[in-house]
Amino acid sequence: MRGTLCELSACKEPTFTAKVCNGLGTCAQEIATSCGNYHCGPQGSCAPSCSSNADCVDPSVCARGVCGGLLGQYFYATNLTDPMVSRVDPNIDFSWTDLTPDSSIGPSFSVEWTGFITPRFDETYTYHLLSDDGARLFVDGSKLIDDWMPAHLAKEASGSIPTLHAGQKYPIKVQYWQQVGQSVVRLSWSSPSEPKGPVPTSALFPSAKPMGQ
Repeated sequence: MRGTLCELSACKEPTFTAKVCNGLGTCAQEIATSCGNYHCGPQGSCAPSCSSNADCVDPSVCARGVCGGLLGQYFYATNLTDPMVSRVDPNIDFSWTDLTPDSSIGPSFSVEWTGFITPRFDETYTYHLLSDDGARLFVDGSKLIDDWMPAHLAKEASGSIPTLHAGQKYPIKVQYWQQVGQSVVRLSWSSPSEPKGPVPTSALFPSAKPMGQ
């Protein structure tokens, strides 16, 4: 049958290639599929999941069997200055209550997450950013949400971007600052085919390695 997988080829990162039937009884047409955030698996195809960071394309991290994440630069000051901590976070869905992201950071701080986001559908996506205090969101170079000032209790702002192409990486940047007390930040998305929910690890890829690695 036309399109039926008939011959596997070795997985050579970042793509896995194979041949499919041309409908005339010949295994001829070659297709290539991106392995995304994963290394090649032991069976010669893309790994379907991860058990550790070693299964992920660097600098992605493994979280609950899924590779991905965003680079988080944590700052001592609320205006994105005086960097203190650099790490890859699986996604942006945090509630630190009266704690802080790291013992080296005080009750007032800021964060900038950078990387790439990959939509699952060719549709217009709406992004939702819940924050206490301020936050901003940029996707593919466009500022979609600007809820930076003044300080406020937890509330959600939203912004949409015209149709993005499924499977394609687009640059994303999220900036967040916290004054004191309750600290909440969550990035969600929705589209006609994508139910509203936190952007998953699988849709994210860090922009770079954390500092010092």
